Amino acid sequence: MKPSIIIAAAAFLVLAACSEKPSPPAQTTTASTTHATATDLPARQPVLYYFHRTVRCAECLSMELYTGKLVAAEYAAALVYAVVNIDDPGNEHYAADFNLTYSTLVLTEEDTSGNVLRWKDLKDAWLKSHEEKAFRKYVSDEITAWLVGEQ
Repeated sequence: MKPSIIIAAAAFLVLAACSEKPSPPAQTTTASTTHATATDLPARQPVLYYFHRTVRCAECLSMELYTGKLVAAEYAAALVYAVVNIDDPGNEHYAADFNLTYSTLVLTEEDTSGNVLRWKDLKDAWLKSHEEKAFRKYVSDEITAWLVGEQ
């Protein structure tokens, strides 16, 4: 088979594995993060959500860590970073709202009533989560384009 087909098949299998809701292990380690709800967020301010499930793989944990570091270093004044577990009660609607089937980053802009005016799924973030430098460049480029209204 062609190498590109093998790579695509491998990427699909890994994404499918991360999108499933496995039983939680006996002991889990979670990253220290601030969790936000839509009511915590200021109106008309861009929001970068990191959506995840309760049980996460190493890449999913890396996404949260790298994103938190990037936002704190470069975008803290420009947007809100919210970590949302879509398995938590009350957060299930996000999966339908943003067509979520895997851990991902989503940029949004909401009006004063909390209605989403526009949003973008940063679908390639997970694929780049193996290497922090490539991940940061991708997410930074997406945030910058979003903030200047190019997307």
